[in-house]
Amino acid sequence: AFVRLGVCPPAFVAAVEFSLPRVVGGMGRGDLVLVVPALPRIPGLRAPPELRGPVFARCLEELPALAGSAGLLDVLAAAARLGHGCAAFWAPAAALPGA
Repeated sequence: AFVRLGVCPPAFVAAVEFSLPRVVGGMGRGDLVLVVPALPRIPGLRAPPELRGPVFARCLEELPALAGSAGLLDVLAAAARLGHGCAAFWAPAAALPGA
């Protein structure tokens, strides 16, 4: 399932950039699989390290459970599109089946 976000009010983008790093720690696997792949499709989202770090640290915790699923590929694609170059994320991710 793809989410297409053509126009996003700046307030929405700012809310995502501000709040997601603060709440991602409480998100479950299903939430991550729905939210994270949509991030690169939010027009105007800057995805600085302060956003990417917490988001993909939380995804890293769930990666083993996502092994072999489309959710894993979607999360990895989002990390690549957002420029998340953290070796601590990519090394374990690359070792998973289906990655």
